[in-house]
Amino acid sequence: MARFPRSLSEKTSAKLSCWQLRAFMVALGFSLLWIAGLQAQPSRAQREHQAISAKVAARISHPLILPLDKEAFNLQSTLDAAFAEKTPQDLSRTIAGSDPQLITGLLSLPTDANLLFSYDQLVRELIKNNESLREELKRRYSSIADVRVNAAIKSSDRVTLTRAAVQFTGTQAAIKARMWLGDDQLAIGDFATARRHYQAAWNSSEAWQREPLESRLALIRALNGEQLAANAGATETGLPVDYADFMALLDELKGDRGKAASSVVGGLNKLPQAPRVSPAKFDSVAWGEVLYPVGWLPGRLAPEQTAESLDWFPRCFASLVDDNTLYFSNRCGVGAVDISKQRQRWYQDFSGIRGYPATWHWQSFRPLLVNGRLYCRRMMKEYPALYCVDANSGRMIWSADTGVITDPIWHNDRIVALTMRMEYPSGKIRIGRVRGPALTAVSLTQWDASTGKELLKKDLFQFHDVWQGAIPCRATLEGDSMVANIGSCVLRIDLDGELQWLRRLPFDSAFVQSPDRFRETCEEPLIVDSRLIVFDPYNSDVLALNPDNGRIAWQVPKSGMDRVMGHTRDILVCSSATKVTGVDIQTGQTIWQRQLGRVLEACAVNGDKLTVGYRKLSNGKWNAHLAWIDLRIGDIVADHVVEGLERPRREFTPSLGPLIDIPGGILIGYECGVRKPKFREFLQLIPSKKTAATEISIK
Repeated sequence: MARFPRSLSEKTSAKLSCWQLRAFMVALGFSLLWIAGLQAQPSRAQREHQAISAKVAARISHPLILPLDKEAFNLQSTLDAAFAEKTPQDLSRTIAGSDPQLITGLLSLPTDANLLFSYDQLVRELIKNNESLREELKRRYSSIADVRVNAAIKSSDRVTLTRAAVQFTGTQAAIKARMWLGDDQLAIGDFATARRHYQAAWNSSEAWQREPLESRLALIRALNGEQLAANAGATETGLPVDYADFMALLDELKGDRGKAASSVVGGLNKLPQAPRVSPAKFDSVAWGEVLYPVGWLPGRLAPEQTAESLDWFPRCFASLVDDNTLYFSNRCGVGAVDISKQRQRWYQDFSGIRGYPATWHWQSFRPLLVNGRLYCRRMMKEYPALYCVDANSGRMIWSADTGVITDPIWHNDRIVALTMRMEYPSGKIRIGRVRGPALTAVSLTQWDASTGKELLKKDLFQFHDVWQGAIPCRATLEGDSMVANIGSCVLRIDLDGELQWLRRLPFDSAFVQSPDRFRETCEEPLIVDSRLIVFDPYNSDVLALNPDNGRIAWQVPKSGMDRVMGHTRDILVCSSATKVTGVDIQTGQTIWQRQLGRVLEACAVNGDKLTVGYRKLSNGKWNAHLAWIDLRIGDIVADHVVEGLERPRREFTPSLGPLIDIPGGILIGYECGVRKPKFREFLQLIPSKKTAATEISIK
């Protein structure tokens, strides 16, 4: 039983105790707010880092650092002069007299200073586009090349053969040297290097010289797990054996490699499929917060980063569907959902180890599923890291705490990605102070898929750190090579770290330091019908390149094209804040434009239709719409109002996204107001078979 105070002094003491407790709680609350405010602000070292990055960006023309040694510099000057005078004799003399092993760094094409190659690639590019140079090399150096190559083959002199393969590119002797080098690497099991030699010989040979190369390339493709046509026979393989016997031999040689390669889903190896649902009436099934926790909006972001116009969640969300399971990643965790039961199976949360700034250019971390294991990235204190979990239970298997800046790629039982590290030439950060400008070193790294052990780390190049430690980078897989948009550069590199070409893009140093940089997204390079489409956040133009050599096919201003929504075979679909644009992929000309309300992050291309979400103000209320657009002419063929998301004009506007393709329908996320990011519910849209189907509604 409660005891009441009996005297005035006891009553006064009780009142004072209550007021003291209230005062203590208020003081504690203000103290916590003050501590949170301190944590929300960058530290002294981070502020100094930002100031130094701004100074570096203001004084450089491009962040890429190109070191040239004396040999490379002299060779570049000689090539430029000979090409300007259009004298194939001087060019051929320079190429035949140079030593490729003494030349390091990248060299630019004489006709395009921003297109860079290794010396080997540069020679092949010059000969490929210069018939007179090719004939001059054959006429003057064929006999000398035959003598050197034959003598080197007899003595197994790999150094001389490697040098001759570059010096006498285009001659029969160079092709012979490439084939010998490829056979040598094939014998020791280095399929990637062997393929490079065979492919280089193929590119510089004529039709009558390619017969012995066809069988070797077919063998390499099959050993790497690539499929041959079932009716290929001796024509495809180039070998006098039956196709079934040939494939049985390959299975025996590959062992388990072919089985592992056949079960790769997601990552950069296979892109997620677009929704296949056609415009129709729908029945809706509410999933609720089955994907909770769906993400995290850092409390340390500036106001311009959390503005209502920026729906950050769909940009940071990635998913893949395998059988009846939906796997999703939200940059600080990964989970799995049973689609048929609409229930979360497991969730692995890494939010306790995230740190400042945890934005990383608003890009999603796409998971990779291979043989019951899920490989993905997570946001650490400074950089994204790679980890591997069991796809059935979510149990952590291994992690690699390095700056992994591209999504993982499966390659020959290895995980491949680009990584970065910070370097301080004038001294590291000591006692909270930055002692000079920093450099961002980029490498290609390979890990053992089973244990996470680092097997290869090949340094590529360096950048001036003008992004405050968060270099923008997106990549896509093209055959056996990777195409990456990184640091205002586009490059193509094979999965063993050999650079094929690199193009420097125009660089806007003022935009790097502006608050609007947080609204921009580094788009993934898009390869469609012999065109490489590049959207760079620090470039005012959209570029289409030749993916084989990096040459510009067309270049148009970004007006009305802020992001890529998808593509067909002929049309590139882009969006701005309020409209959707269709662009001809071959020419870059605008075909059509469709004005909408505020375009949302829910978008996907399915055949010749674009599914897109947008919001529109009608009768004093915001309404969320889901529309289908005919990509051939730009007309809206269906438009549904998502009932239940109406909001008055003065309140937060509704958001839709992302769209996820699941068996039997579309899974779409929705939310009212992007400033409450902890909860985003999902709605499954199923095409209705009823005669009088209902509109899309949230019940």
